[in-house]
Formats: sequence, C-alpha cells, structure tokens
Amino acid sequence: MIVCGYEQHSLSMQLEIARRLGASHIELYPRWQTAPDAGELGRQVRDAGVTVWSAHGPWGNETWGQGRVDLGSPELSLRRDSIRDVRRATEWFAATGGRCLVVHPGVLSDAADFDRRRAALRESLAELAPVAAERDVWLCVENLPRGSFPGSFTADNAAIVRELSASHVGLCLDTGHANIMADVASEARAAGALLRTTHVHDNDGQRDSHLLPGLGTVRWSDFPAVLSEIGYQGVIMLECPRFLRDNPHLINDELRERLQAICRGPAANCSSASF
Repeated sequence: MIVCGYEQHSLSMQLEIARRLGASHIELYPRWQTAPDAGELGRQVRDAGVTVWSAHGPWGNETWGQGRVDLGSPELSLRRDSIRDVRRATEWFAATGGRCLVVHPGVLSDAADFDRRRAALRESLAELAPVAAERDVWLCVENLPRGSFPGSFTADNAAIVRELSASHVGLCLDTGHANIMADVASEARAAGALLRTTHVHDNDGQRDSHLLPGLGTVRWSDFPAVLSEIGYQGVIMLECPRFLRDNPHLINDELRERLQAICRGPAANCSSASF
C-alpha cells in the first residue's frame, strides 16, 4: 500500500519498498483532501514497473472535506455526503487506471441499530453501483474489526452485496480484521465468489496492529487452500505500510519467501500475488 498526498511520505521511497518486496501491484491510500493528480500518479506508478490495483476509499474522517464518511448512517444528510465523497473518489481512482476501490460498510455503532444501518448501507451501495459500473471500478466492501453493525462479519456484507446483484460491487477480505472477529478461513468462505480483493496482514487476535504475516496468530497455512476453494482470482495485497516504513531492514529473502509461501497452493491465481 502506498500513501499519497501526505507530505512526509515520498512516492519514490514507497515505490522502492514495493520493488524490494517484489510487488507487481500496489494499493493507493490517498489523503483525500490533498490527493495528487490521478492520471499523473498512475503514470508514475506504471513507470516504476508496477500496476495500480486498488485504493482505499474515503472512510471515517479521511474525506475530501471536513465531515465524515459513513455509508451505513441512518442520518440522511450524512449518508448523502458520504455517497458524494465515495462517488468523487471512484471518479478519481478510475483515472489512475486501477480496478478495486475499497469502502467501509460503516463505523463503530450500536447493535440495536443493525437493521436501520443495514438498510442505509444497502441504499448507499445501490446508488453508487451505477457510478462504479460506468467507470469500470469495483466497489469492494471491507470486513471491519469488532463494533460495526453491520460490517464486522463478512457474512453480513456478503448478504447485502448478493441482494444488490450489481455488476461492480463485491467484497474485500481483510485478514487482520477476520482474525479478530473469527478466523481467515471462515471469513474467506463467507465472501466466496464475491471476493474481489484483499488486505493481508497479521495481529494477535485482539489489536488491529497490521503486522507482517507470520508475526501474529493468523493461520496462514489455511490461506492458499481456502482461496483456491472459493475460486479467488484477484491480488494478494499486503497492508503493512507503516510497519514496512519503520522496519525496512525486515525486507529480505526470508520475508519474501514467507510471503510467497502464503500464495503457494493449488490455485493458479496465487501466482498473481502482489506485495
């Protein structure tokens, strides 16, 4: 993942990390208020020999403006603003040449509001689906850590996406969040054929610490087999940008071999892994 629009993080330094990892694809994490020119950013990434695959859409306070983004808000004015932000992000991202825009299904919320928030999220995604289709961008709903109703369990997100039957709305599997809520294998199975992209990282099952795979409690031995089982054909996207920036000495042959092991198995799609 490459953050962009943040003055303290140079694009060239982050692309060098991607090169050392052996990445073929990258995900963009824009600071939306200062997002760079999308076409130029896409060109710079391609010139570095990698491909823009995905971007993290606006969420929480990471927005184009001064408000918040909550696609599951029962408050109509907030939801309208959130839809506008994600629509604008979809248009920006399409100009980079990328494929998958990851969106959050909501925010920390009260379990008693599940039904109202589910209906609101469904309406938001239904309104955004034609925008995504027109731009040929997949909106990918990400499973969150505990406390999002709905959103923390992939099965809840998958049920909404199935109801929509939209051509360009799918799911993102976040392995760290899955490890907190259940386990990676069961959450991947809950996504099934709706899975379009991934966020791969590790933790201790309690904190969303975005560790490198192998430094936490995720059962990585299950990962290749379950992806093959559900027929996943997308990218394996490592989501540990801060950890890698803070620990560049850990980018070595042992790490590259460990990452490749995550993608070994019967599924041909694993050869398209991106770190």
